[in-house]
Amino acid sequence: MSAVVVPAHKTVMFENALTEFRIVAAKKKAFHFREARHPERIAFLRALRGWPFAVITVATHKPSVKKDSSVAEEARSF
Repeated sequence: MSAVVVPAHKTVMFENALTEFRIVAAKKKAFHFREARHPERIAFLRALRGWPFAVITVATHKPSVKKDSSVAEEARSF
């Protein structure tokens, strides 16, 4: 699971960058990086270059989690 974290006072700037990218990429639906062609990926990254944000990712290796742990219970709910 990942999230993009933007300072509250910079939210509008980030939304504008995303809107600009969507116009350039001519996307009518949500943008999914893994489904994008290489030129679209490059355009997306260029649109975000220099913008103040951080990406936070949380990952777990499910086979390593003990079956009786609380983490295993949470993982089963997904």
